[in-house]
Amino acid sequence: MKYTEEEVIEMTKDMEPGKKRQNRRFYLRNVDVIKDKNHKEITCDCGSSMKKGSLLSHLRSKKHIAFVQRGIKNPSMDTILEESSSSSSSSVDEFVKIIL
Repeated sequence: MKYTEEEVIEMTKDMEPGKKRQNRRFYLRNVDVIKDKNHKEITCDCGSSMKKGSLLSHLRSKKHIAFVQRGIKNPSMDTILEESSSSSSSSVDEFVKIIL
């Protein structure tokens, strides 16, 4: 949805001059480009596919953190149970640590 310059000015005329109004006008002028960038499909190193707009929340996910810390591509229950049974501490405690 492309807005004309007059529409952009009309939509932001009630806002106080400053950075907020400047940012809003930039967004309204470039809404198509911004939406195209955020809807681009990407694949992370850990194997997850997501939209670019969701990348930040994915980087904080348990799955991605497990991949970064242990190099686990797609943590499955078998992998988690193998790791927990090979440790010297309680297998239940280790199972919980690996999942979290």
